[in-house]
Amino acid sequence: MVSVVIISYNQKNFIAKTIESVLSQKTNFEYEIIMTDDHSSDGTIEIIKIFQAKSKHNISLIESKTNVGPYRNGLQGYKCAKGKYVIWIDGDDYWDFETKLQIQTDFLEAHNDYVGCFHDARIIHKVDTSGRSSNQSQGEFKLYSQFNEYRSEFSPWHLLKRNLIPTASLLFRNGINLENIFASKNDELSLNWALQLSIIKNNKFKYFNEPWSVYNDHPNGISKTRSLLDFKKANINILQNLLLDVFYKGLARDIYECMANEYLQILLAPEIKNCNSIFIKDTKTNYLQACRNTVNLINST
Repeated sequence: MVSVVIISYNQKNFIAKTIESVLSQKTNFEYEIIMTDDHSSDGTIEIIKIFQAKSKHNISLIESKTNVGPYRNGLQGYKCAKGKYVIWIDGDDYWDFETKLQIQTDFLEAHNDYVGCFHDARIIHKVDTSGRSSNQSQGEFKLYSQFNEYRSEFSPWHLLKRNLIPTASLLFRNGINLENIFASKNDELSLNWALQLSIIKNNKFKYFNEPWSVYNDHPNGISKTRSLLDFKKANINILQNLLLDVFYKGLARDIYECMANEYLQILLAPEIKNCNSIFIKDTKTNYLQACRNTVNLINST
């Protein structure tokens, strides 16, 4: 019924709890677990193989021979998923509600007009032994819902507004072609958002206002080594690609508005002082053009 794809890379301190949280799910259906490891070198693989050997559950392992990045690593698992529904979970996060899969699956079984469903997530902020914390923008928020605006019926428009969906929360229908995401020269940053925008296209998600999973916000997370400017530039690239999509062309005004906001955040970021004058000038020009495009589309309706 469900394929659970666990994405791992050098997460030996977290992976056991992740797998245990999946194995502890109480369901009246069978689900498979697909582990996709991105060439870990810290002992993560050995822990996974221990679970494979002792678990009565079906756990398969896909090992990348080289480091291919988190999203291509996750896509490998998606291609192998046999379930009617699919869910991804990162190897440093976990579920903490034992019937979440059952509730989400029951909902999608009863509501064919939804392509997926998701829920809130708790955030646990961690520091390393040197006192270094993560540099993520959610600061001291304890829940995703504290800095995102969710609705029970969640549309592509809501997702377009950069309302972040916790990866470990989204259960969706299998069979969606996600290959085009990687053919559009997107940076791997923010590709989780791009994938979700592709999944929800022409459809909608159901939101459950319950924190059924945990996101570990720690300094060694995959996204923590990149600057805010890198993320904003990746977001803009994704938005530009959406303008080429038949469905999202109908939301062009909102895309340009979102794009203008991304440019503005670049201009207001402290890191901008380290950028060269040409980049700053181009960003200002692009910001103003995105604003003009937004106003023009408003006036044309």
